[in-house]
Amino acid sequence: MDYFGELRKGSQSHKVQILSDRAFRIVPTDDSRDSLQTFQNVAQEAIENETPDYEVKPHAQHRIGLPGPIFDFVSITKVT
Repeated sequence: MDYFGELRKGSQSHKVQILSDRAFRIVPTDDSRDSLQTFQNVAQEAIENETPDYEVKPHAQHRIGLPGPIFDFVSITKVT
């Protein structure tokens, strides 16, 4: 299974929201600040693994007082 196939399964660091057969969203495991911080590693890895086959669209949250862009979800779509 490819990277995004594995990511679609979820983990201790993220949950998955299925949007369609070709698209899903990864999100933190809960609404806590700790989960949001833990999720940043998963989000960054997904962004770095974008390929011509998969479009990765991170959503930056600007309301929280943490340094740098903070991603509260990442949408992933298989395009080919």
